This record gives sequence, C-alpha cells and structure tokens, in this order.
Amino acid sequence: MKKRFITSLVAGGLLAATLPGVAAAQTDNDVALTFALNATCEFGQGSDMAPCGPDEDGNPMVLTFSNPQSASGAMNGIAVLNGRFIPNGEDGTFTTSGSAFFAGEVEGCGSGTLNLDYAGNGIMNEDGSNTFESDVYTIVPGGSLPVTGSYEQTVPDAQNDDGTTTAIYAASLTC
Repeated sequence: MKKRFITSLVAGGLLAATLPGVAAAQTDNDVALTFALNATCEFGQGSDMAPCGPDEDGNPMVLTFSNPQSASGAMNGIAVLNGRFIPNGEDGTFTTSGSAFFAGEVEGCGSGTLNLDYAGNGIMNEDGSNTFESDVYTIVPGGSLPVTGSYEQTVPDAQNDDGTTTAIYAASLTC
C-alpha cells in the first residue's frame, strides 16, 4: 500500500508537469520603459538634477523620485518606480535604489501585478546626463502573477521629442 501511494504521487506530479498551463513559460524579450522624471529634493521639484545641486557645504543632495512608466514588449502595462538617486561625492559616481509596482500583461504569463526591487549605479556626465553601469529590476514576492526573474538595462536612455525618456531592458522572466 505504501509503495503504491508514493508511486501515485510521483506519477501525479509527472502528469501535472505535462498538462497545458502547468509547465513553466520563459521569455527573453526586451522591455521598453518610457517615463518622465519626477524628482524631488530640498530645493523643489524638477525634470533634471539642477534643482538638487550641492547644499551650502558642498555635499551632494539625495534625490527622491517617483516615475510612472509605460512598459511595452515582454511586459505591457504601467509601472511606478519610487526610489532614490544618491551622488557619491566628487568622483561623479552615483547609486540608485527603490521599488516598483507593475500592473499589466507579462508575455506568456498572463495579466496581473508584480512587485520589483530596483538598483543601479553609474557616473554623472558633465552635460547633466547619467551613464548607468548597472540598472536592474528584480521581481520580488507579493504580486498576483507567478513570475520570477529580472530585467537589466542594455540600451542607454534615449530622450524623446515629447520630453520623456525611453530605456531598453533585456528581460529574463519565468512563470
């Protein structure tokens, strides 16, 4: 009796793995995020780093941001990124961190929500733009979709005619 029960469990598990909708789906397509920077610092709100210049002692100001983003490609929907941009001093480097919430469709996985952690780092350019060395979103528990994975920026930010920015990320998502 005991052997038959264990065999049934194993066979049942194998059968479930072959049923439609049970097997894992994988997507490695790009995600394009389009957004307008909404930054806040001690000196006000703006669309660039200018209002967040150094304080009276020359210390760089921490910038907080909330960016509604339109996502297309492997993820189609709306995301909101809330985070911090932290200059690291005179060497021009910076780090970013935050969290994001996505609502929409994930290719091959269905529609629903995702929670994500965000982290990046790079260098501030003399013209006010930033070059990211790393810019990664990682899916964390809490969303309604059973998706795992991450997406990392692969194409530098591009400025659009309407004042928004588009960044391209390589996604590796499994559901």
